[in-house]
Amino acid sequence: MGWEILIVLVSIFLYINAGSIPAPGRLPLQIGPDTWPRAILVILIICSLVRIFSIFKKSRISRPKESTERIVVEDEVSESVMEVVESRRNQKILIIAILLVFGFVLAIDVLGFPLGCLLFLWAFTYLGGWRKTIYSLLIPVLGTLFITFLFVKWVYIPLPKGRFFFESFTIAIYKALGIF
Repeated sequence: MGWEILIVLVSIFLYINAGSIPAPGRLPLQIGPDTWPRAILVILIICSLVRIFSIFKKSRISRPKESTERIVVEDEVSESVMEVVESRRNQKILIIAILLVFGFVLAIDVLGFPLGCLLFLWAFTYLGGWRKTIYSLLIPVLGTLFITFLFVKWVYIPLPKGRFFFESFTIAIYKALGIF
């Protein structure tokens, strides 16, 4: 729980200091450079507080009665084996997720943001265990459309359009969304 508290404190410090990011030429009611770092820091603070609450809640669970001690010991052994297996599985998923992020960053320049984001969200959704067809289609498509529209139309961030024929694909998506 120590790391979570440290993350909350550092995030609060960074949130306060994010307000001093200079924004020359910013128009009234326009999103400034401090908005996104602050939004991410708020999400990080909320997630850390949820984690602290869950750790605190687990530590308050009472121990089983002595009459069931033998059964509890046998259950603890099987649970510890399952925890090791689950831990290794989670480590593999984490490594694959990290590789996906790096792959997305490397591929986005060639594929363009919409196609790269679509493939990334599909792979991440599949990796997260959402394998039903409806989820594996809706989450990546709607997520890509929302993120693309958000960053290009509202935040005015020029996202990579891609190279070769991928640039034409990206421009077609932008035109369909009415942002090009």
